[in-house]
Amino acid sequence: MSDSRLRVLNEDDLAPLLELAASDPQAWQETGWLASLQQDEVWGLHAAAGELQAALVLGWGYLEAEVLYVLVAPQFRRQGLAKQLLKQAIFRAQQEKAERLLLEVRASNQAACLLYQHLGFALDGRRKGYYTCQSSPTGREDALLMSLQLQT
Repeated sequence: MSDSRLRVLNEDDLAPLLELAASDPQAWQETGWLASLQQDEVWGLHAAAGELQAALVLGWGYLEAEVLYVLVAPQFRRQGLAKQLLKQAIFRAQQEKAERLLLEVRASNQAACLLYQHLGFALDGRRKGYYTCQSSPTGREDALLMSLQLQT
């Protein structure tokens, strides 16, 4: 993690972002990533060699910010990269005077849920059957809605 470099991504980063997203079977399509690069704030962590290790998409609303996507390459997971990106999102939301930071997460993603709780996010609600899930008997999975109240 100490060798990772944090920066805002732009349209020139679409190809490495798509390569990173290929590790996630539920990843957005190219048009979704391009739209985020044009409309949202997309942060990336790069290895010293330049490889994109992780990315976070931060969207904006009135007095709110929302983490729209967090993605870490499988070989870089459990090294604190998601935490580093989330701390940047919290910092940026506070800079922009957002009162809270929102996110949603698959109920089965226990590692992410624990990280969010560790950072102070609280459970606000649940969307039943929000995500498709091939490993579920119903083919669906709940989304957990979480938020962090920010000090502005």
